[in-house]
Amino acid sequence: MADKKKKILIFHPALAPYRVDYFNALTEKYDVVLALSKSNASSQKFDQEKLRGMLLCSSFVFKPLLFWRKRPVYFGKTLRCISKNRPDIIICSEFSPILLEVLIFKTIKLLKNIPIITIIDDSPAMVRCKFNSFIKRNIRGWALRHLNGLIVLSDEVKKLYANYGMNTSKIAVSPLIQNEIEFKKQLIAALPIANDYAKQYSLGNKKILLYVGRFTAVKNQIALIEAFSEMESMQNTVLVMIGEGELYMELTELARERSKNILCPGRFEGVDLLAWYLLGQCFILPSISEVFGAVVNEALIAGIPCIISELAGAASLISTAEQGRVFDPYDKNALKECIKEKLSGIKVFDGNKIGLRDSLMPMMFKDSVVQSIQLISDLIEENNSF
Repeated sequence: MADKKKKILIFHPALAPYRVDYFNALTEKYDVVLALSKSNASSQKFDQEKLRGMLLCSSFVFKPLLFWRKRPVYFGKTLRCISKNRPDIIICSEFSPILLEVLIFKTIKLLKNIPIITIIDDSPAMVRCKFNSFIKRNIRGWALRHLNGLIVLSDEVKKLYANYGMNTSKIAVSPLIQNEIEFKKQLIAALPIANDYAKQYSLGNKKILLYVGRFTAVKNQIALIEAFSEMESMQNTVLVMIGEGELYMELTELARERSKNILCPGRFEGVDLLAWYLLGQCFILPSISEVFGAVVNEALIAGIPCIISELAGAASLISTAEQGRVFDPYDKNALKECIKEKLSGIKVFDGNKIGLRDSLMPMMFKDSVVQSIQLISDLIEENNSF
């Protein structure tokens, strides 16, 4: 008889498309129970029913017990959830209220030596910023002393947490990327839609610069619009800005004022969004603050070279000229130069030849989860040996 799978209880915020493959990869090896603390993301709404239908593990929405000063409190419910599921290991998200509650249970001996890991999505710049705050630095310092491990998105973030006292052997690096095989299948399904977009938006004989993300101040779209509109060589280029957000009306109006070659068609999801990746010839993410930027992974899988802010965590995915350029988002001239350089080597889209391109990702999805799985297995084995 096959050995029974070890159980992982994961406390996580609302499900996002770029996390499904990761949780499914863990489910192939472990018995995973996913407790979602939000019914949907606060910044953008995803089709949660569809996403949960894609999961291989069991999942449920884990609502707070009460709110204190607008902050959720799960205290009793968290402990009951752990007792009910009897996990071999617990994985939390960031330095969230749930993580802090779980660590409190650990320190007062309410948990029987269950290893606790948290997933940190912060970019290097965000990690440095948070450790510059007295309160955040002390909360994180306390948490690090009681955590059994961390899962981070890049080697640079791993080095930072090692400097803050976490043993490097307890830090796994698992970039926030998707399964390229499944993603390619969705790109194929999006081909007819891409053909429709090409006709609808008159994209023939144009070079297509693509942005995907929320319309909000930290995404730095004002600088992008201004830089694009000031470039005389952009006459045969279209900037397509996909998304919505609190600044959508303001930014679309600015785009109309500054250039006739900027399109803001709104927010798309699923294959409707992936169709834009089939059309885009250069992808841009100019954020002044960005946890990671899962859209960069999507663009690279679709074979699009990227121009990425050095403050985005996904800048770690850009290592060759073929993959793109990394720039200082506060330097508009640097942004212009990057756009000019990348687009100079791109031919105009003829309106007919839409197809799949080779991936530009520096790694495969299966390789990105190896360290996570190894850390989880090591911690479970260590705990069982006591």
